[in-house]
Order: sequence, then C-alpha cells, then structure tokens
Amino acid sequence: MTNVYGIINHDYFLMPNPSFLVNIQHIREIDGKNKKLVMENDDVILISRRRYGEVFDALNRYMTNGDF
Repeated sequence: MTNVYGIINHDYFLMPNPSFLVNIQHIREIDGKNKKLVMENDDVILISRRRYGEVFDALNRYMTNGDF
C-alpha cells in the first residue's frame, strides 16, 4: 500500500493508516477526538497517531483550495 501511496496524487488521496488509502473527496467528517474519518458511505477509518498531523494538514489544504 505504501508503494501505491508514493505514486498517487496527494492532493486527493491520503493514507490515514498503513491499511487504507482514502479519496479526500469522499470524507464526510473527521472525528479529531477519536482520531477517525467518517466516509460518505458511513465507513469509519481509524487515523494512526503517527499520521494524524499529515491527515489533518492534507484536509486543511484541500478545504483551503476550495475543492470541497
């Protein structure tokens, strides 16, 4: 999964933990207290402690660019 993450567009995809790649456009909400992403289809994906800052920064960049 890490190899794939290395070649995809990080403007639209992020890796909240080593098991998942997530399309930012399909995230409904972020639960910062519990370190979870809630997807449009109601799936819940845990964000690893190590990647929380990276995920949060990517979502901020995405929202700042007006792509949401």
